[in-house]
Amino acid sequence: MPLGAMLDTAIGLVFIYLLISLFASALQEAVASSLKLRSQQLYDGIWRMLTTATKDPKRVGPRDMPSPSAVGARAPGAPAQARDLFDAVWGHQLIKGLAQDSHGPSYIPSRAFCTVLVDVLRNGAKSRPVAAIGRSIDGLPDGAAKQALAALLLQADGDLDKFRAGVATWFDDAMDRASGAYRRWGQTFTLAFGLGAAIFLNVNSFEVAATLWRDPAARELIAAGAAQQAQAPDALPQRALGASPAPAAPPADAGPAKTPDAPADAPKTDPAATVTPAAPAVRTAADAVRDATSLSRQLDQLPLPIGWQKSVGETLIGPARTDKWALGGYVLHVLYTVLGWCLTGLAVSLGAPFWFDTLKRFVSMRTAGPKPAPAPTTT
Repeated sequence: MPLGAMLDTAIGLVFIYLLISLFASALQEAVASSLKLRSQQLYDGIWRMLTTATKDPKRVGPRDMPSPSAVGARAPGAPAQARDLFDAVWGHQLIKGLAQDSHGPSYIPSRAFCTVLVDVLRNGAKSRPVAAIGRSIDGLPDGAAKQALAALLLQADGDLDKFRAGVATWFDDAMDRASGAYRRWGQTFTLAFGLGAAIFLNVNSFEVAATLWRDPAARELIAAGAAQQAQAPDALPQRALGASPAPAAPPADAGPAKTPDAPADAPKTDPAATVTPAAPAVRTAADAVRDATSLSRQLDQLPLPIGWQKSVGETLIGPARTDKWALGGYVLHVLYTVLGWCLTGLAVSLGAPFWFDTLKRFVSMRTAGPKPAPAPTTT
């Protein structure tokens, strides 16, 4: 078998998996954006951090940001209760400023959370902030939040900056767990959609591979297009490929974020070293649907057996047969089709970043050509 034909067939098959994986990622983003899943995961993660319950019993669907009157102001020195603590943090102006709608933000920098939590625990105290934080922590009900905050305050040994750093690390660890839950949902969705897309689009991996192998013109066309996309992937959705999107630019009339006034004896810090990280750009459902539509058109234009070009019955059991082995032939063709769909679905579940990296490796092998013979040595 020609090595070049085998490599081009592999490139074409990987390119199909990449396009369907990108299609799945775009639809996943559309679903997550429509259902506010990122905001819900963030809400649940902070709720578990600051209360004794694992889930907010009052929350049904995405919870609206509480108004300042709903949060309620406490007199200076009053102990902070768990629900009050969560509402005060979630309804703080710095957190509300990160939200794009009433359902809350989908991303909170650890520095912003740390600033808000310290401000709430200080409870308006202008002097001896560490002592005020300790009183607020003592007033919390027994539970994981109180234990964690008390341990962080003890570890800080009266140093407010160390306490802030400990809170930031605590928050980052909690958000890693919340991100893990979101990734697990994404993997389940991608696997389910991969199988569904394979059936809906009728993408049989065996048929696609056989067509690429038998048709040199289609194979060369798709391999060349895949190589072009791998070397200049600007037309592909960058977020789904694992690239970091550019941060969302703040509104032109937005001023600098205001933070609570620090005590007069607080150490001065370099503003350039304390810039709050920008939130990642938030993609809307419309953006994701636009990507999915573009990828669907790209799949339709490929000269491959993708789509229901035949009837459902003929696709499943093959052409009509009259020989005595007809029943066995029908059963084998059904297995051939179903296994081809399952193979496509499993391939899509690996994700677009995996297939994009694989495509780049194959394309680099294709463009490198054969290894030159070593130069003869002279004695």
